[in-house]
Amino acid sequence: GDEVDHVPSIAAAAKPWRGDAAGYRSATGSDFTLDSLLTVPAAIGVTESALPAATSGRLDRSAPLRVRLADTLQSVSDAQLLAGANRVAVAMPGSDDWEVFQFQTATLVADDLWDVSLRLRGQVGTDHLAANELPPGAIFVLLNDALVDSSLAPNQRGISQVWRVGAASRSVSDASYTETNRAFAGVGLRPYAPVHLRGALD
Repeated sequence: GDEVDHVPSIAAAAKPWRGDAAGYRSATGSDFTLDSLLTVPAAIGVTESALPAATSGRLDRSAPLRVRLADTLQSVSDAQLLAGANRVAVAMPGSDDWEVFQFQTATLVADDLWDVSLRLRGQVGTDHLAANELPPGAIFVLLNDALVDSSLAPNQRGISQVWRVGAASRSVSDASYTETNRAFAGVGLRPYAPVHLRGALD
């Protein structure tokens, strides 16, 4: 709710976490500039079951979503859920179509293996994505204070950039850095879909 609408959010995780992580970007693949500094590891996992299609605006009581995640998840009350707790973004690797949903119940079924159920799907304008089944292998990111907004300028929206993320204590040229080429459309600028439409013949 308080994110900068046109920029992507950045999350990083490592086991063990060896201090701050840094995100760099470059338009050419050289002369990287520091984009963001991440001081807290994010909870990032991978789904091991399909997330079935569902309708937004109502509680999804279908089968639990199984997630491999080396962090702790918490179940919440009805009131906490409706107040915005347990927000998650999921997408297939490399996709820009991130669905945001919330979950009420988290059950640890084995080491680093969780079942999340009683979900509110298609939150904050992603209701169109909830209508499609998401196969196993999707990236699962808990949306909390560990995420940092990019410093991408408005005029750089939609322009491909080379991004590198790694340990802030090491040089951006270090082989341990993860690199990807991505452009971001600024989907936070999109208005929500109209609701409760009515029509009449004249």
